[in-house]
Amino acid sequence: MKSPTGWKKYYTHWMTLWAVIAHSWLVIQATELYRSKDANGLSLAAFIFLSFSGVIWFIYGTFVIEPRSRILMISGAVSFILAVINIVGIALYQKDGDDQSEDLVAE
Repeated sequence: MKSPTGWKKYYTHWMTLWAVIAHSWLVIQATELYRSKDANGLSLAAFIFLSFSGVIWFIYGTFVIEPRSRILMISGAVSFILAVINIVGIALYQKDGDDQSEDLVAE
């Protein structure tokens, strides 16, 4: 398969960059999590789901489609790594018995 030319070439470069930039919210979340040492309000299940999603997109971009998709590989890898960083923080800083349903009953 030949390389993209014209505007498609620049759009491909932009999408490769965006594959990393789009996940910047995970860096912001991790920074706040580790700075505050408070996982209140963060869903462990959601970050586990996100990490799994990153893995399957990486596999798809690497092994399933031809030719390999560098954009999907980068996006999947970045998503997985940053989700795992947040999962570790949630596991470290989630208070025992942290259950939002208790907060609702107390109100």
